[in-house]
Order: sequence, then C-alpha cells, then structure tokens
Amino acid sequence: MDTATKDNPVPKKLAILLEDLLEHEWGFLDEPWPMCPKIRTFHRSELKPIARIQDMKALLMRRLGSIAVFFFLSKIWSKHYFPGPYNALEKGIAFLYFFVAGETMDSMGQYLPKSTFHIIHSTFVKVECALFEKEIKRCFASMFSTLEIRIRTANWKNPPLFKHVTLMLDGHDSRATYGEDKAAMYSYKLKKSGLRTQVAIDANGMVLFVSKSASCRDNNDGKMLQEMRIGKKIGSMDCIALDGGYTQYIPDLIDKEKFEEHNFCFPIRKKRLQPLHEEESNFNAMFGGFRSASEATFGDLMKTFAKFNNKEIVRTACKKEFNLTFRLCLLLLNVRNFARAMHIEELSHHRAWMDEGVDYPREKQLVPELTQTVTVQNKLENGRELQKLQETFLGLDMASDGDDEPMSNEEDDDAASL
Repeated sequence: MDTATKDNPVPKKLAILLEDLLEHEWGFLDEPWPMCPKIRTFHRSELKPIARIQDMKALLMRRLGSIAVFFFLSKIWSKHYFPGPYNALEKGIAFLYFFVAGETMDSMGQYLPKSTFHIIHSTFVKVECALFEKEIKRCFASMFSTLEIRIRTANWKNPPLFKHVTLMLDGHDSRATYGEDKAAMYSYKLKKSGLRTQVAIDANGMVLFVSKSASCRDNNDGKMLQEMRIGKKIGSMDCIALDGGYTQYIPDLIDKEKFEEHNFCFPIRKKRLQPLHEEESNFNAMFGGFRSASEATFGDLMKTFAKFNNKEIVRTACKKEFNLTFRLCLLLLNVRNFARAMHIEELSHHRAWMDEGVDYPREKQLVPELTQTVTVQNKLENGRELQKLQETFLGLDMASDGDDEPMSNEEDDDAASL
C-alpha cells in the first residue's frame, strides 16, 4: 500500500483522508481489552493450558503482527463464547493458528483434543456464522477505503493511462473439496478440484469485497460477476479493471445495473481474422502489466496463511464455511497491511496477547486516553495541580518553609550522615 517516497510523497489531501479514516474506523486501537465472553457452560475441571501456545503466538506475531491479532481477538473472537475447558483468549489463538500454520483437524490434536477444536471451529463457521459474517462484511466496507480515497489514490499512484481505475476484480482459485463430484470442481488453473472466489482490490491493495465461493468448472469469472450484484458495492465514479474473461458480460451489466461503459476498464478484444493494431497491442500489454498487481495480494495471502497456499487441499463441509474463513483471512491481511502502511504505533496493550497465561479481563479495565496530545503546558498544569495537593497534605505553605535559611553546622552533620 505504501509507495510514498521522498520524491513522490502522499498528497496532503489524501493523507488527511486516510488519517480521518483511522480516527473514525480504527477506534479499537485505543480501547481496552473487552470483557471475557460470557460463559454458557460450566466446566467441572480447572481451565487447562493449550500445549505449545507460546509457539503458536510466536508464529502469529511473525506472520500477522500484534495489531492484526489484537484486532481479531478484541473485535471478532470476543463476540461469542467458544466451548472447551481452555483459556478463552488462547482458544482464539489456536483457531487463528490453524489457518496461519495450515494445520488440519488431525494435526491440531497435538495441541488440544481434536474433538474440542472441532467444536470450536464448528461454532465459528456453522453455529454463529451469521454473526461473524455480518461483522466481517462491515469491516471490509468501512475500515479501509472511501470513494474519495480510491479516486485520489488512483490519480496519485496509477500509470498515466489508468489513473481513473479505482478497483481491480479478479477470480482466485483455491484447492478445496466439500463432497461435490471432483469433476464439477475442476480448476484449469490448478489442474485439481477447487473453489473460485471473486476478490475486489482497490488502488491501495486493500480488499474491499469478496464474492461467494463456487465450484470452478461451471462458474467462470464473468458468470460470477453477474451474480455479485456489484452495483450495490461500488460508487458511480468507480472504475473496475477486468481481464478478457469478463468482457462479454459487461454489456449485460451495463443494462441491468445501470452502469456506464466508463465504469469498466478491460483489454481490447481481437476481432476474428483481424490482427490488433500496434496501438491496441501496446494498450493490452500495458493493461496486463498494470492489472497483474492484484496477484501480489493473492501471493501475500498464500504466504501468510498456509491454509490457502494451494499446496494442500482444504477440506470443508460446505462452500459457505470455506468462504467465511477465506474472507476472515483477507480481512486480517488488510488490517496488517494498512497498519504497516500508516505506521501505526504498536502499544503495550496491542501486544498483551503474547504474555504467558493472559486472558480476557473479567472486570472492567480503564485505558488512558491514548490519543490525547500531551504538551508542555499540560505537564506544567499537572505539576502545579499536584504541588497544591502536596502542600495541602503537608498542611503548610511550601514557599515559606524556611528553605532560604542556612543550616547550622550540627544540621549539616546530620544531613551528611543521611
């Protein structure tokens, strides 16, 4: 996201807009840890530690950083109590580690009973999926971009021919199976069965919305675009860059969803038996190079979350469960990358989850106004206020305490002995 250099600094207006977004949508940074989720079942035994939990935390810190994990634990995981005789916060760490490390249900058995982790996982992706899906959608829609930010960023960063392009849309194939016939899920990209998901990325590299996931063979990019109801997700001044696989579906979108042709940017199609002019070929080549930037997001996803690196197949009960966790991982990627690009300071309470044995508080905690600007005047006023309290405590006027009178020789000796 951060491509600012000494010779090409972030435009002032864009910087102001980004700071305003931080102030209004990233308030969680200055909030205390939420209260421990309300327990719905009582365990007969004491809470047990999850094996090698500190190793899990270390990997999450390396891959995601403190702020993304703090966000997950404080704004998402804390919305519901997850069963199991373990520390509530550590159960969230184990759940997140499952995706970052690319573990399986069986391999998680080395840390806690497989049956327990399965219940925790099912609670998130099945029982309470509506709760978490709603929150994840809200975060995508509000935390990382506005129409004005997209337009100003595109104008600042994009190549001359594409300064009007504010979004890129591309399909991503993930190796997965959920019981459907493998032939119906066949991906020509992967040469294996898989699920395809459309992902929209803005000029800052932030994922802004994600489609439902569908079997690869019978759901090409254009068909999925038609089913996304994209008109409700973008503004009238947005422009989406699409590759050649979408172009034949664009006239229908323009007609049905009240778009204009200028809301789409796509390569020039070669007419049958007619070669492209040199100018057209050059445009397509430049467009392809520009649009390839979206691959960086997918590469980052696969590097950060081994669960989606396409080396091992993701086994899931249904497409909806896969889609929920896929969106969650893209959201956390956004949080990490946005925090880095904005140089957000990592404070001590953002890193508190790394402490051994830490859990959500069970009594309300107060966090000082971390955003308060401390000036010399504040410090002088605070000092005078405390001095008055000290004088009252001593019951005397400090100014007339005989400080100017010299000490006697006997007093000098007593002071020296101290």
